[in-house]
Amino acid sequence: MDYNSLDTKMVTKLTIDSNRLKQVQSLYPASEYVVSKDKNAYQSSLESIQSMNHMIQILSCSIIVCGLVVLSLVLVLWLRDRIHEIGIMLSIGKSKVEIIIQFIFELVFISIPSGIILCAYSVIKHNALCFILSYGLLMSIIIVSVLIASLMIMIKKPREILSKLS
Repeated sequence: MDYNSLDTKMVTKLTIDSNRLKQVQSLYPASEYVVSKDKNAYQSSLESIQSMNHMIQILSCSIIVCGLVVLSLVLVLWLRDRIHEIGIMLSIGKSKVEIIIQFIFELVFISIPSGIILCAYSVIKHNALCFILSYGLLMSIIIVSVLIASLMIMIKKPREILSKLS
């Protein structure tokens, strides 16, 4: 209602935000009042919120993909430096899967400090779901990156890996 209606106690138009149009219509007699739904005032706000939500989703997916690519490239270099260690492990009878699981565990242990910081943040914000989703996303990025970087181990035979040592 506008300012003049406050002074004269005469209401010409009343805007309320309600999802229960039928209940609001039942409160006011149809002979005296016209109660209708008007979405025009909120349509522009809704469109901007939806476009912002779309931009945030694209940005989040881009960050995840970039993190996956960067971590995979770093791990490829890391595994090339450890080719001697991989060859020795294969020669003493460890399987490729055991070696890859060891690499995953090493990265999980490295991620523990970030998990502690994330846990403290989620305790402050009282949002345990944030911690579970974020740390779960980090673990999935680590696992996928190790698997991508370990393709050179999975493709080659142990003899080929050991022959690279000489």
